[in-house]
Amino acid sequence: MDVWSNNEREINREWSIKALGHMHESCWSSPNFVPQKSRTSNHRTKTKNKKNKQKHPHALPPLNPMSSTHHARASSLDTYLQNLNHEQRRAVTTHEDQCCIIAGPGTGKTSVISGRITYLIERMGVAPDRIMALTFSVKAAEEMRERANRMCTEAKHCKICTFHSACHRILGQQRQHERSYSLVSASEQDRIIGQAKNAFFSSGNSQGNGNDGGAAAAGGDDGESAMFKNRDLLGAISNCKNNGDLEFEGIKHREVKQLAQLYQRSLRESDLIDFDDLLVETKLLFERDDDKRRQIASGIEYLLVDEFQDTNLVQYDIAKYLSSVHR
Repeated sequence: MDVWSNNEREINREWSIKALGHMHESCWSSPNFVPQKSRTSNHRTKTKNKKNKQKHPHALPPLNPMSSTHHARASSLDTYLQNLNHEQRRAVTTHEDQCCIIAGPGTGKTSVISGRITYLIERMGVAPDRIMALTFSVKAAEEMRERANRMCTEAKHCKICTFHSACHRILGQQRQHERSYSLVSASEQDRIIGQAKNAFFSSGNSQGNGNDGGAAAAGGDDGESAMFKNRDLLGAISNCKNNGDLEFEGIKHREVKQLAQLYQRSLRESDLIDFDDLLVETKLLFERDDDKRRQIASGIEYLLVDEFQDTNLVQYDIAKYLSSVHR
């Protein structure tokens, strides 16, 4: 079973993820459907095919134009393509190196991505395990997998998942060689920020030197003013991480910034990471270990990103690193 689709919901069922809207593709392959007959000797051709088979274990074997399998696949895909409008067909069959597909709601974006995956496999001969499709919600990833699998059974070997699931897999592979970590749930996050807040206020740090932060904190004996509710604190922390601000410099309120730093320190000391850290840690991995980045990116020949226009800065950097080898 495909490890990229396993336990998609286990990362965290409690997280609510915003929806996204366009598709980005990076395409680097020959447009030829039926390979031209080789001019080399049969021996050299067989040797090359053998090497390719070893390199791409899930690549489809060359189809005999006279076989029933070829006609069945071609008929199904051709029927699908004929039912698309002109712009949808262009998106599915494009051979451009990189492109951004812009479309509104209800215009068949998920269907186009599923069709694109099928086209890459059946017409362009791309090994399914070298195709990655990223989306933002678990529901969208499941729908994309189901549609792609219905159109092409070999699509089950593709890496179709959320950004967070992909990062979880990448970090999980690293975890075997480096320090281990555990992913906290939303309820555990709430507990940790609550402990950090209690320690912060009990130590007297909330009594500032007359600035806005001290006045706000002193406004309530229980420390639960609107500014210091757990939900608001975690929201401010998440916004900073998704913008690549790991020092929380974007938080102008002094006490909130200190609470964010205390929360993050508590995670690190306990070898814990939160949902946003999945993205942050993957980005940092690619930045500090170029060999690892190339190793992972070399296995992704085609990258499709659903709802690309709503990716945050960290997600954009991750997509850029994943597509950095096959340009």
